[in-house]
This record gives sequence, structure tokens and C-alpha cells, in this order.
Amino acid sequence: MSVTAPVFRLDGVGKRYGETTALDGVTLAADANEYMSLIGPSGSGKTVLLRTIAGFEAPDSGTIEVMGRDVTHVPAHQRGIGFVFQNFALFPHMTVYDNVAFGLANGDAPPERGTIVRRVNDILKLVGLSGLENRGIHQISGGQKQRVALARTLVTEPKLILLDEPLGALDANLRARMRNELRAIRER
Repeated sequence: MSVTAPVFRLDGVGKRYGETTALDGVTLAADANEYMSLIGPSGSGKTVLLRTIAGFEAPDSGTIEVMGRDVTHVPAHQRGIGFVFQNFALFPHMTVYDNVAFGLANGDAPPERGTIVRRVNDILKLVGLSGLENRGIHQISGGQKQRVALARTLVTEPKLILLDEPLGALDANLRARMRNELRAIRER
């Protein structure tokens, strides 16, 4: 029987902002193909924890491993983690296509243009945005913006995907539909 390392593992992770403790000795792990949800009141540290795992915040204590590798002091862009921000963080001056292609085209080793075009078109089809490639971000709905943010993360084929309240800005009907779409994407 082989034992595989969790996709990520936190051991005693702490984060402080002055006198305020945002994370206090957080220890947890997630295995491959596992969904994990962080639930808690506003201000309880959920976003700080996600940002710390992703590498946007440096922990004050503890260690962070991704795929068995200690990434505690590794820059965010070298961790192999996809992050969907709560506010989508899309580039307003770019088209849907350019937003999705950005991570591929600007990575450490960008693939050839033909590969970028194919991967972007495949992921836009997967999230139901084919035909909207040339639209500006201001020309699409909130649900479509959410799918652009998700596509931008998925196209880079990260080892781990972190979503910070990915459905919070959507109305109830769209939230239910996006929840189902996320499940379907995970299965594919």
C-alpha cells in the first residue's frame, strides 16, 4: 500500500497584524480530490488563511506544504496554486480571452501561442463562455465574471485551487447554478 502526501498541509500556522491574531496555530491537511470548506463569521481569518496558503501573506509561525514540498517561504507564483479572489480581480481593460490567457502568457515558461489559444478556448468552452472571448469585462454579467475568474485559474492547471467566497457576490439563483457548475468542472 502506498501512502501519498496530502495536496496541502498546514502545521501550526500563525499570522498576526500588530496586536491582532488572525491565525493561531492552524493545523490541517487536504488530500487529492477533496473539497474543503472554511466556515466562520466575518473577520474569523478565512481569507487570511487562504492568502497564507497561496503565498500572498507570509506566516509568522508554522509551515505550509504543497504536494509534500515545504513552500512556507516560496513566492506565490512558484507554488502551483490557483486562487479565485472574492472580488474576481479581473483586468478591466482586457477582454475575456486576454484575462483568461494572462497567467499562461506571462508565466515563467509560457507555452507557444498555439497552445495558449487552444487551452484558453478549451477552458472557455468548459465554463460556458465560448463566444464571449472578445467582450470586455464591463460587458459581461456577474456570473460570467465569476466564470472568467475561474477559467483564468483553471487554464494554468494548478495543483491546488483556492476559492475565496467564490459565490458570495452572486444572487441566489446564479449561486445555485454556479455551485452545480463548480461540481461539474471538478468531476471533469
